[in-house]
Amino acid sequence: MNGFALKITAILLMLLDHMSIGSLSVGGLTLRFFGRIAFPIFAYLLVEGFHYTQKSGRTGAYLKRLFLFAVLSEIPFDLMETGEWLSFQYQNVFFTLAFGLCTLWILEKSLQEKKEYIAVAVVLASVVLVHFLHTDYAERGLLLILLFYLLREKKWGVPVAVLCFCFFTLLPIPLYWDPSLYWIQFQTFTWIQLGSLLSIPLLMAYNGKRGYSSRFMKWFFYVFYPVHMLALVLIKAFL
Repeated sequence: MNGFALKITAILLMLLDHMSIGSLSVGGLTLRFFGRIAFPIFAYLLVEGFHYTQKSGRTGAYLKRLFLFAVLSEIPFDLMETGEWLSFQYQNVFFTLAFGLCTLWILEKSLQEKKEYIAVAVVLASVVLVHFLHTDYAERGLLLILLFYLLREKKWGVPVAVLCFCFFTLLPIPLYWDPSLYWIQFQTFTWIQLGSLLSIPLLMAYNGKRGYSSRFMKWFFYVFYPVHMLALVLIKAFL
């Protein structure tokens, strides 16, 4: 399976996931369960994209695109999630990916210059930043991106990274002060995070090739995110 096939798979699963929440509310938690496959694929492809753009010297342009579409996607995301035009309680996944890429960029430069203290400081600062900004998947998403980066050359890197991500996703803060509350949350929602494990065979099947590539498709994958959320909001409004 090449990179193009993985992207198509991820955006279709993301669409199903979003159809099951605030906009159309179809499929319930079943679609949300399978929708959990999408983020590990996006995180993995972000790391692959980082290595590709590092070689071509275009990481800066890549980062600008991510932040641009993070901003453009925020209103459609808020409308879909909360019904409000703008909400700062929860930010879209492009912010998580953008901060993840920024972290990898600075991290790699720091390690190349043997400035490990800067690398550690950057990772800690990024974790705090995504946590308090409440980006989608927040510090857990950043953790997955970092694990994919650090374990990229390991045969067992993908399953280890996704398993760690799943473990920390299943460990919400309420567990620390009220175990009974956590169990209720697990029964009603948290269990769907186990769907992330289904991304492992897909990622293990990746052949390292980009697959079909064109200027149109390059921008399509960015534009699809805000446009599909806006479309779902409009469909809901006219139903």
